[in-house]
Amino acid sequence: MEMGLVFRRSNFGLNSVQVYVYREKLAKEYNRMSVILMEESNNFALCAEYLEKAQILGELYPEVVAVTYNNLACFFRKKGQHRTALNYLQEALNVEKT
Repeated sequence: MEMGLVFRRSNFGLNSVQVYVYREKLAKEYNRMSVILMEESNNFALCAEYLEKAQILGELYPEVVAVTYNNLACFFRKKGQHRTALNYLQEALNVEKT
């Protein structure tokens, strides 16, 4: 998946529309895969890796940021870290308000 981003960067430039659109798509895909991992396995390491990638790639898109924070809240709730989960839910709400 990331090779598609590398390809677009090298062919269209870092600030191109193609890179901008693909970054959002890639961040959404990492979010989607993290939810599947949370629902179907206890592979917390891979789930955390996907959520981190979604955070980095999605930082330019408020909708993606809010979804990523929500998914991080689910991740930490599942790990039993309820205070951290609540903090991420608050962050998601803050993003949604703006």
